[in-house]
Amino acid sequence: MKKYFAIGFLIASSGCGGGGGDGTAVENTPVPSSSTTAYGDDKLDIYVSFESMDGNKAKASSIPRAAADNTLLTLGEGDAIEVTVDGVNQELSRQENTEVASYSLDTVSDASEYELTFSRESNNTSYSVNFTQDALPVPVSLTHSFAGEVISIDVSQEAGHFYSIPWMALNCSSERESLTAAADSSLDENGSYQQSLKGAFDSTQSELLQRFDKCHVDITVSASKIENAGPYRDGPLKVSVSNIKEIRIDL
Repeated sequence: MKKYFAIGFLIASSGCGGGGGDGTAVENTPVPSSSTTAYGDDKLDIYVSFESMDGNKAKASSIPRAAADNTLLTLGEGDAIEVTVDGVNQELSRQENTEVASYSLDTVSDASEYELTFSRESNNTSYSVNFTQDALPVPVSLTHSFAGEVISIDVSQEAGHFYSIPWMALNCSSERESLTAAADSSLDENGSYQQSLKGAFDSTQSELLQRFDKCHVDITVSASKIENAGPYRDGPLKVSVSNIKEIRIDL
């Protein structure tokens, strides 16, 4: 029995990477494949969205991915995404209660200079993108309404800007159930959007309110400067700069 115990101990020790002369085991833990540290710099896609919004607010957000197949990743130990606003540096933090590893930081939209950085302790490298206040789009100006079952949006378009609707979703809830449904939507060349609730979400207002206690539609309208239509780049780091306007229509 002692012989078998000794063999088992040796196997366990070698599985932990061996031990020092004092008997202390040295572990060699493999890096999880879902971590950025499992990928070289050229195998990563660190896309950061910088969005300015009402009230002199701005937000930097990122969901790291593998460049080859868009596998969603977590930032591994020693990897960090940071924002420097007029010389003050802050790190994006992981958001709680999200299904994927997303990172964000709330900041201001009235600073003079911005720098976004992706740094790695493992190989002592960093990549950075710099832009000034001039890169920020003119704030989105629009009117919207919901009448006769039709959602209407009209954007006052600025020269040299591109406008889009990156997000439109119906949210309903009751004591029994809840519903979230997204819809594809886009502005026409005049900056207008018109669509019936039925056409967007396959339900009328009366049908929804018979089933749920309350419903609303959340819409995000985004503007970017055409000259900055493509993201700023440095190695795996890519940064887009936009202004957004968020709308809520209660049904």
